[in-house]
Amino acid sequence: MPPLDDRLSSVKPVRYLWAIGSQTENAPIGMTIADRYHVIAPRIWIDRTPERVPEAPPTLPPESQIYLKQIRHSLHIPQVYGFCDGRGQGLGDVMLLENVPIDEHGQLYPRLESCWSQTRPVRHAYWLSQILDLWKLLEPQKLAASLLDPDNIRVQGWRVWLLELKPTIGKPSLIDLVYHWRRWIDQADATDPTSLQLLDLCQHLRSPAADLDSVSDQLDQILLEAAARLPLRLSSFGISDSGPSRLQNEDSCYPIAEDMGSATELRGVDQANLAILCDGVGGHAGGEIASQLAVKTLKLQVEAFRNILRTKPCVPAAVICHQIATMVRVTNNTIAQENDARDRLDRERMATTAVMAWQIAQAPPITRPSKVVSIATASRTAPPTNPPNAHELFIANVGDSRAYWISAQYCQQLTVDDDLATQEVAAGHCLYREAIQYDEAAALTQAIGTRDGASITPNVRRIVIEEDGVLLLCSDGVSDHQWVEQSWKTFVPPLLEGLTTLEATARDWLEVTNEQNGHDNATIVLIDCRVSEPVPSPLEIFDPKANDRPTPTTTDPRDRLTESSRALLSIPANPESTTEPSRRRRPKPTRTQQLSVAIAIAILACLGVWFSLKSFSNRDPVSPPASEETNSTTP
Repeated sequence: MPPLDDRLSSVKPVRYLWAIGSQTENAPIGMTIADRYHVIAPRIWIDRTPERVPEAPPTLPPESQIYLKQIRHSLHIPQVYGFCDGRGQGLGDVMLLENVPIDEHGQLYPRLESCWSQTRPVRHAYWLSQILDLWKLLEPQKLAASLLDPDNIRVQGWRVWLLELKPTIGKPSLIDLVYHWRRWIDQADATDPTSLQLLDLCQHLRSPAADLDSVSDQLDQILLEAAARLPLRLSSFGISDSGPSRLQNEDSCYPIAEDMGSATELRGVDQANLAILCDGVGGHAGGEIASQLAVKTLKLQVEAFRNILRTKPCVPAAVICHQIATMVRVTNNTIAQENDARDRLDRERMATTAVMAWQIAQAPPITRPSKVVSIATASRTAPPTNPPNAHELFIANVGDSRAYWISAQYCQQLTVDDDLATQEVAAGHCLYREAIQYDEAAALTQAIGTRDGASITPNVRRIVIEEDGVLLLCSDGVSDHQWVEQSWKTFVPPLLEGLTTLEATARDWLEVTNEQNGHDNATIVLIDCRVSEPVPSPLEIFDPKANDRPTPTTTDPRDRLTESSRALLSIPANPESTTEPSRRRRPKPTRTQQLSVAIAIAILACLGVWFSLKSFSNRDPVSPPASEETNSTTP
């Protein structure tokens, strides 16, 4: 095993900030403001002393409050980092934003408009869907102007990310929004069905009678139809450990290695679509019981709802989100009733956090067939058909267990912790960097099992899988100290490139987590999500045992897979064993065998020609053959 320094190539990132103020555009590059902030590009600053709490006035100004209220939407909206007195440099008062669309090299992420022509129509629909959701959020707060400035809308892969919030002057309408949409859509392929549907939607939006809810439903249908045309392959693996400093493991997860049996044993088909992680709350007796009970209860409810979905047409995302929130509340009441039955009060009540991800394989009505294969590290039989899949992934969380979406290029935190720091910021009492200094900053504001389910507010959201990536669920023993952000580059890109397996990735990540961040129980659940066409991985191409494997005896294209890939698809290792002897086919030569035969034939042909020429050259051209001499002497 290589040294830890080699295995952990990432370093703690620099804290990039976006400066807001009337004169910040004029700050010279290289200038240092307030003996702390360094200008590296127009309006892009870095904090040279990030260990210090940023300055903030005793009463936070109104322009900062509009950001604090959006802390639960940090996937799309920045937060206020601090304030700076730049009057000494002629910059006036400056407000600094963090969680801004700036990459690790200090460059702004590209504008949505500039990326449109280089991306697929399914992503176009996804971007517009996120913008419309943000419109619903910001327009009532008179911040819709944030979505009418193309330079303010940045993208990080599928994610729409605003550079800042802009107060609205006047009353913008959907017609103002569709003006930009139409310019973008005109760049796309005019023959693509998704682009044509988006054009029709724009025409509908131009109507003064356009209803926001109906437009949202139409756009969602376009998105799901476009996503369903992509293939989808899923595999999952979970692992949990008490960590080096704890005697007892209060974490529970699904799936987990113990559920799978041996490394090659597979589970039920649908189980790769579901992942659950629960962390028994520290300080509460019976935390390990609560986490195990929560996982079991959620699994049972998912299975029941899955059976209902199989009998229904495509169910709207809002209905599914509501049902998942109900599942969490039922789970909460199950644990709360157990507490009541044991007369547990206050700190004695057992409780747990929870984060759940569920890819629901609904089939939207589409006009062309969709190629979908669902692979589970847990299935014994492959599905008999390949129905369309809308690629919807629903994520719910209560507490501080987290979900991340990680691609080869970026790591995105999808959930927001239910802790005191977040609550204080959302209430507008203080900035986040100040809030996390509180002694009780990490104290949970809600957990499963402490009180009646009616008072629990699960956070439920939907994402659409339209790129290759890995969904990570983890407990705070993994996410604390920004560990995921520091370590993901070491583990996820090799997995996506086929250089390692899902199980090896989870085990290695957990091992290094315990060594580098091991202050608590640590649990990792990974769902590997692929929408690209499958290709042989380097592990398969360079497998030294590949030539020793038996030659397939069927023309099924799946026979070209390696044994490990065949196992994932639940294909028998020896397809011949399932065929009657009288119907067995002659083994088809492999390409290597065909090439070997061709070379052997060519060599034999060359040798034959060589011997013929040599034999002819040894003859005496004057003396007649013996048979001719005999015939000449016969009367």
